[in-house]
Amino acid sequence: MVNVGVCTTPFYRPTALDLAYDEFVDRSKGATLQQFVQNRLHQAPHIRITSSSAEKIMLIKDGRQISVAEHFQNAHKILLERPDLPVADLGTERRSIYVPLELCMIESQPFRGLLEDRETTNMLNNACRPPATNWTPHLRHNPFRADVLQQY
Repeated sequence: MVNVGVCTTPFYRPTALDLAYDEFVDRSKGATLQQFVQNRLHQAPHIRITSSSAEKIMLIKDGRQISVAEHFQNAHKILLERPDLPVADLGTERRSIYVPLELCMIESQPFRGLLEDRETTNMLNNACRPPATNWTPHLRHNPFRADVLQQY
């Protein structure tokens, strides 16, 4: 029997970017938010992180200035929990599209940093399981019959 691993690298838990950033700040040794984001968000490789917060970045809406935080509250009925954090600029060089970090999600992004000892142990324990232990949970989530597959 061949032991085929589904995943051989640790991944970030799907989470809001602001929470991932908090974890990053706790672990990093001087890296910047921009470096963190550039290494994580592959679907928007041009993302830029502003140096100002959602409270301080101003937009022109209906001829008057409002903050990004006010815009999200008025236009989208979203009251930001952390308006003091920087925002992500998902737009182009010509036109900015500001999105608060708490509304950006990280999904299926590989973790490239060093794991803590406990995390390394857990990952190795999962990776070194016997083949039957690895494939049994996958059988529960697919249309194949376990009794037929066990013949092989």
